[in-house]
Amino acid sequence: MKSESRTARALLHVITLIIVCACVVAFASCSEGSDDPASTNATPTLADYVGTWTSSSGITLTVESSGTASYSTGGVNYVASLEVAADGTASFTYYVGKSYSYDSSGDALVYDGDSYTRASGTAGTIVGTWTYEDASGSGTTITWTLTISSSDNSFTLMNTEGDAYSGLVGEDGNLAITMNVAATIDTSATPDTVTVSCGGTGTVLTKQ
Repeated sequence: MKSESRTARALLHVITLIIVCACVVAFASCSEGSDDPASTNATPTLADYVGTWTSSSGITLTVESSGTASYSTGGVNYVASLEVAADGTASFTYYVGKSYSYDSSGDALVYDGDSYTRASGTAGTIVGTWTYEDASGSGTTITWTLTISSSDNSFTLMNTEGDAYSGLVGEDGNLAITMNVAATIDTSATPDTVTVSCGGTGTVLTKQ
């Protein structure tokens, strides 16, 4: 009887040990499942973009919790409002104002220091289409076409290289080009990175 009792107690201990181990494994599995997906699979929000981001080429993007984005490139700083879409990608728009003047004596439009020749439109007004040929260092001539609308003071600027811009004619003597910038965050990188692009190859910025 004593031998049977010891055997029963030993068997009870083994069963208890198995149950404890199973509980430990189940708890660890639940803890792991509730930790990773929340951080790696969650769709980025504005909070993820908040901070200062820089690139090796000198671009700096600073995003505040209010959504205000300060974007510095080429030594010039622009302030815009960053918006985050449902898929977690972000975008913001800023304006580049470059001066223009109309030369009535030669019916020419001087934009950003370059003299454009009228291709269409009525003399005495800036409305119409203007062209300018820019000889690059490689010997290739790039033709710029500037078209100013009479209906809403909007304009388009494009060249034979495929670059195209648009914006509004400002009352301050500037043509304000609208620049749309897309931003995509990668929270799996260490540290986090944001890739920004403005109609071309993206630039990677690292969080500081």
